[in-house]
Amino acid sequence: MSKRKGLSADEKQNRMLEFFHETKGFFQLKELERQCAKEKGIPSMTVKAVLQNLCDDAKVDTEKIGTSVYFWSYPSKEFMQLKKTIDKLDVEMSERAQRISEKDKELAQISVGKDDTEERAELLKQIAVLEKNLEEARNSLKTLSACDPMFFEELKLSKETGKVAVNRWTDNIFALRAYINSRFHIPEETINGQFGISNDIDYV
Repeated sequence: MSKRKGLSADEKQNRMLEFFHETKGFFQLKELERQCAKEKGIPSMTVKAVLQNLCDDAKVDTEKIGTSVYFWSYPSKEFMQLKKTIDKLDVEMSERAQRISEKDKELAQISVGKDDTEERAELLKQIAVLEKNLEEARNSLKTLSACDPMFFEELKLSKETGKVAVNRWTDNIFALRAYINSRFHIPEETINGQFGISNDIDYV
């Protein structure tokens, strides 16, 4: 009987993103280690490393609330990243096209030299590569939207879900702070400083 092949790094990242997008929730590391192993088959010992890579690539958001660290990601984040990539490629193509136009004007005024010819050829090559990357990004963006007819509804939902979660965390912080203040008679300002809580914390 052949040994079962393990998941590649890309497969683990894709499965973890699927988990976030399907649940649309906020999780701590321990919760992810347990649930990603159970629902997505990602070995719990590798979850932390996979999560860190996704955070480094800005595919997963993270925030420290008090002493706890939470992680989340919505499908809309991938959409916005693709749009940002397209905008960046558009700017780069425009800049290179401008340089080619300037080079053409120079060549029209002076005799064509070897350096001029090579530089123009290199710029044209870069434009071709950028056009290919831009087309791929636009196709990905189109596919993402087409595969998710409720996409824009999810944008609203993700915003409302985030507000609910933040307010829930705020409730917990207020309750914890009140308990510590009542039990140990520690001023709220001192509690805020010790737990890294802003003095201006409030509901959104």
